[in-house]
Amino acid sequence: MSLVRALTHAAEPKSLWAEAARALSSSGHKDLPPRTGVAIIGAGYTGLWTALYLKTLDPAIEVLVLDEHQVGHGASGRNGGWCSALLPTSLGNIASTHGRQTAVNMREEAINNLYEMKTTLEELSIDCDYKLGGTLTVARNDIQHRRLLETHAEAVRYGATAEDLSVCSESLSMSRIHVNAAQAALFTPHCAALHPRKLVDGLAKACTNLGVSMHDRTKVDHFGTGTVHVTQHDQSSVIECEWVVRATEGYTARFGDSRRELLPLYSFMIATEPLSEEVWSDIGWEGRETLNDARNGVVYAQRTEDGRIVFGGRGAPYHFASRIKDDYDVDIQVHESLVDSLHDFFPATQDVSITHRWGGPLGVPRDWRNFARVDHERRIALGGGYSGDGVALSHLTGRMLAYGILRRDHASLSLPWFGHVGPRWEVEPLRWLGVNSLRLLVESIDAKEARHNRSAHLRSAVIAKFLE
Repeated sequence: MSLVRALTHAAEPKSLWAEAARALSSSGHKDLPPRTGVAIIGAGYTGLWTALYLKTLDPAIEVLVLDEHQVGHGASGRNGGWCSALLPTSLGNIASTHGRQTAVNMREEAINNLYEMKTTLEELSIDCDYKLGGTLTVARNDIQHRRLLETHAEAVRYGATAEDLSVCSESLSMSRIHVNAAQAALFTPHCAALHPRKLVDGLAKACTNLGVSMHDRTKVDHFGTGTVHVTQHDQSSVIECEWVVRATEGYTARFGDSRRELLPLYSFMIATEPLSEEVWSDIGWEGRETLNDARNGVVYAQRTEDGRIVFGGRGAPYHFASRIKDDYDVDIQVHESLVDSLHDFFPATQDVSITHRWGGPLGVPRDWRNFARVDHERRIALGGGYSGDGVALSHLTGRMLAYGILRRDHASLSLPWFGHVGPRWEVEPLRWLGVNSLRLLVESIDAKEARHNRSAHLRSAVIAKFLE
């Protein structure tokens, strides 16, 4: 057995973050109320931020949060811990539909949201190992270097300044983090590393302190205007409500009529043991910047508060008909590839133990654009579509949903993510064929770029066409 395979198999197939989960007060063992003001489906970031802002804006409103599992079961409790001002789609795509000024405004609002969220966490005294260290995106070949320069140029076209984004030389990027074969990097200060499980637990505690009623292990079978049909402890019941909020992100496909709205795309992570001072002296990384590179596929990493490296990425196949199963949360082949990538980035980690490996689904809309929708006629609100950038965007969405439901004014409600309705994903088997073919195509492009230091123009054009 190879070293990578041995290290991967030795890791516990569960999330590192789960070890910090707090025992939260839940009403899951109590009878459900027959009626409430707002019923929120999903006890992740979006649902909890929505509940918190509803109670903050209107303390008298009754808010009930329901979850089939428990608080933070999904991506909110298992993600890579990037709290960024990133948007799921490019500014150029936004400008092509809504004009340059709208793209400028959305970029600025995403940055404002990041710092407003930071202020709110401080006001709520939520300790989630938050460190505003920025993001370093490294280029490890000539193609990636050109891609970084194009990314920088696009950001400048839509209002970014040197304080928002800067190109670092090899020596400057290596002074931050010693990434093997790094040629250059982009740095933005607008990102924090955090502990996602501590964040979701802190939000849940803040919500209960405000009087939000939380019911876990309560499955929502279906919902409509004024009613939510649930099953709890094998007993079915109906809750009457003024409003329903669907905040289910990667699990949205479990509602049959929404199966083509958000694609459940799996992302995976590994965590090392706490590294020695000798290894850290080789790697650097003193500022706890979040880290990735400029490949077409996705990898992401952070240095944790307790001195580990958490390294994540995509690459697992999409499962036919948007199926979601707990068994899909671990994928030995993807986890082995992440260990390989970790060693490639940081050769000093070759003999470091991998303690945890895990994964889970995130929600991807067909047009890669997040949304918040409030339908006052049907009294149903929906939010999500973060494509993996949801730690900060969920704060923005939850606030928009709360302000929208209560008909309060907020600057973010004037921007196109509020009220946005995107196209639906293709029917099967086209969805399965298209998504998995795209995944393999991305992997082949990155492999060619790494081996030959040349662009794969035709394959890149195919991907661009698919993502339009």
